[in-house]
Amino acid sequence: MKISTFVRRFIDAAREFRKGVVLDKYSAQVLAQNFSRTKRVNQFSGQQWAVEADRMMRSDAKLFGAIQQLKNSMLSATWYVESADPDDPECERNANFIRRALGLDGEQSHLKSGSFEAELRKVFDFVFVGHQECEEVYCGDGDEIWLEELADISPASVLRWNYDGDGELVSITQVATPREISLGYTPPAEIQIDAEKLQIYTLNRKGLDFEGCGILSPCWVWWQLKDALITFLNEGGEKWSVPTIILTVDREMLSSMSYTADDIDVLLSKACEAARNYRGGAESFIAVPQGINVQVFGGGSFDPTKVIASIEHCNQEMAAAFLTNFLELGMSTEGNRNVGEIHWNSYKTSIANLLDVVADVWNGAGRVGGGTIAKLLQFNFYGSASAVPIDKLPKLRHRGVDVDALSESLGNLPQLAASGFLTPDDAIEIKLRRLFGIAEKASDQDEQVRLARMHSSSVGSESELRESEGGRPKGS
Repeated sequence: MKISTFVRRFIDAAREFRKGVVLDKYSAQVLAQNFSRTKRVNQFSGQQWAVEADRMMRSDAKLFGAIQQLKNSMLSATWYVESADPDDPECERNANFIRRALGLDGEQSHLKSGSFEAELRKVFDFVFVGHQECEEVYCGDGDEIWLEELADISPASVLRWNYDGDGELVSITQVATPREISLGYTPPAEIQIDAEKLQIYTLNRKGLDFEGCGILSPCWVWWQLKDALITFLNEGGEKWSVPTIILTVDREMLSSMSYTADDIDVLLSKACEAARNYRGGAESFIAVPQGINVQVFGGGSFDPTKVIASIEHCNQEMAAAFLTNFLELGMSTEGNRNVGEIHWNSYKTSIANLLDVVADVWNGAGRVGGGTIAKLLQFNFYGSASAVPIDKLPKLRHRGVDVDALSESLGNLPQLAASGFLTPDDAIEIKLRRLFGIAEKASDQDEQVRLARMHSSSVGSESELRESEGGRPKGS
């Protein structure tokens, strides 16, 4: 065998071994390749970014946990309908109708899913991807028109946003997603959906950009780096946790024993096969021909701590986008309750702001991408001839996740009341009842009616008892 051929084989073998094992020139090239992709994140839009975001949500345990934590926190809010003016009959009529339509404040829902919370689950992906569209589907019930459901539209299926000459959104063009096609769905070529029929949820919208910027967008760089580090960790563990076998050939000795170059190659091939079987676990021993020496190195020298520390740093950077750093407290040797409470309050504030985005889509005048409450009232009470007066519109509100100064100071209320700095009144009682989810106290007039009914019922029961006993006085 020529020396140049032998050297070339050695270099090829070394190159194969070095792949993903040592953080050397090859590893630096892999990292540089991953970081060069960060320039593309600004170019991600439409289907391309939505598909990538879906892959991130499905493949990373840390991201999945943060997403579920955020969704569960948003779902924990309690929703209610606030009348524009409780003393105005028209405002109360509108508010009561919306309560019945959405199944809020104790009313039976007319939604197909059975609850308003079930519809909300369809829209929360706008927080992560940047946008979420839902088509409003209405149904008739006698003389009344109800919202039947929100037909959620996958962000990965939005092919185009169609605008008119004035820059107003007219419609969207929807196609099947790659995942839907892989599941066997055979879609029509393209579907046009009128923008007037849509609810459009956008996080960080600017101008005509309805796709916004979701929480996963700044996480993408760290997700890519973490993926590369996990690859290094897997390959490093595979290479270094088991000793690496080195085969050396004593060609001088074999030549003195009349072995030709071809004979030596055959012996070396057999030795390589035996080493490969041992390394792969197929054999518990290795047998090599005479003239081939076996050595090992690297066994048990693999130290993954630095790579794991880098992966944990990627996790912390991604958690920062979700404001869930408080979840890391207590998982190591460090932790602080006060710091955790500050993080928790910041997290609740962000949840409340996200829920405000949801409420804003439902509230306000009927428009492209929102105003569902106004549309329902328009269909049922006002008709197409006149718009719903803004001052008659009820509002969708939420409670339960806000950083409430009252709830934070509950322990100090008795002292404040005793010192005369605070007077317990109906406003505080109503606030506390809503905070704890207790029904509001009946008014004095309602209480009198209730007592009168109880008295009437008790009198009637006593009369019936006397008649059943032949008119004898009670106790005789």
